Amino acid sequence: MEVGRYVSLERLMEENRERYYETLEHCSRGWHQGKHDPWPFVNHLLFILKTAYAEFEKRWEKRRSPGVQRPSGDFALDHLSALFTVADLQRSVRE
Repeated sequence: MEVGRYVSLERLMEENRERYYETLEHCSRGWHQGKHDPWPFVNHLLFILKTAYAEFEKRWEKRRSPGVQRPSGDFALDHLSALFTVADLQRSVRE
């Protein structure tokens, strides 16, 4: 989950703490009988990742705006096309 290098997944989990605990409670019902449902937890994790990628996308768009001071380290993104892989980003950082 490379997005975790740019967006704090821990912060997003903390911001959604109540939903996290509700999800855990829901998933653990029937645990001892082998009738629990892990899918709400999986969905919660996917929600966190989707939120992280949306935040990353907003940062990406914001850095393109004229007059916006860019964070240090943003230079690596200058050499990538609109569609890039994590490997592309890693290569550009090393160069």
